[in-house]
Amino acid sequence: MSEDLVQETLLKATLNIEKFRGESKFLTYLIQIATNLYRNEVRKQSRIVYDDEIIQSVFSEGECDALIQVQFKEAMNALQDMSEEQRMSFILRHYYGYSIEEISNLFGVATGTTKSRIFNAIQKIRKKLGG
Repeated sequence: MSEDLVQETLLKATLNIEKFRGESKFLTYLIQIATNLYRNEVRKQSRIVYDDEIIQSVFSEGECDALIQVQFKEAMNALQDMSEEQRMSFILRHYYGYSIEEISNLFGVATGTTKSRIFNAIQKIRKKLGG
């Protein structure tokens, strides 16, 4: 799915390049396209459950202990249990390194809202992981 998302994002960006106004980074424009495509795909598919088979495909045997695998599974499930806004704000901040201001602009919300979403996402993950 991720390769398809990248290809579809680049195709849409290329076909609609005249819609890019230059008011933000081009990467932000691409992320917005990818976000919209992802949302559409999620609506089409049923919810993914991270079962043991998927966890095993992420971690090859012997590389990490069972506790880390369990924590990874719980963290992924915690992300799924969040609202889309919380999940995406958390991922954009902590995986892609976006600033609070960039995320706020992307969603069209105040910086306080973005901070709250990220804080609540972290709290949910901590609770799920027992810490």
